[in-house]
Amino acid sequence: MVLAIAAKQDLEIDQSDIISAFLKGKIDTLVFLLQVEGFKLGSHKYCCLNKTIYGLCQTARMWYSVLNRALIEFGFTRLDADMACWVKISKEGIIFIVVHVDDTLSIGSRRDMDNTKAQLAKKFKTKTWGLEKSL
Repeated sequence: MVLAIAAKQDLEIDQSDIISAFLKGKIDTLVFLLQVEGFKLGSHKYCCLNKTIYGLCQTARMWYSVLNRALIEFGFTRLDADMACWVKISKEGIIFIVVHVDDTLSIGSRRDMDNTKAQLAKKFKTKTWGLEKSL
C-alpha cells in the first residue's frame, strides 16, 4: 500500500540496511551460556549475556523495541494497522519508514529521507542503497 502511495504521490524510495541490528538490543532476562571449550573467562563455566545475540528467541523483539524507540524519538508514529510501518508528517509532506527485520524502506521527499537517514546513521551503522546507486 505504501508503494502505491509513493507511486501516486511521486515520492522517492530508498532502501537501507542496519548493520548488526540484532546486536543492538539489551537483553531483558537472565541468559547464561556455557563457555566454548578452550575459552576460559575467569573460573566460571558460564557467561551471562548483557546484550542480545543472533539465535536467541527474544533478539528480534529486543531489536524491534530499540528501533521503535529511536523512530518515536525522531517524531515518527507507528501505524496501528501495520507494526512494521512508521509515518511522520513534515513541512515537506509525509515520510514512511517500512521495516523488514533489519532492512528499511524510506518513502518521502528527498530532503525528509536524507534527514531521517542522517538521524538513523547517528544511532546505528547503516548501509543505504538509493535509486541513483541501483541503476
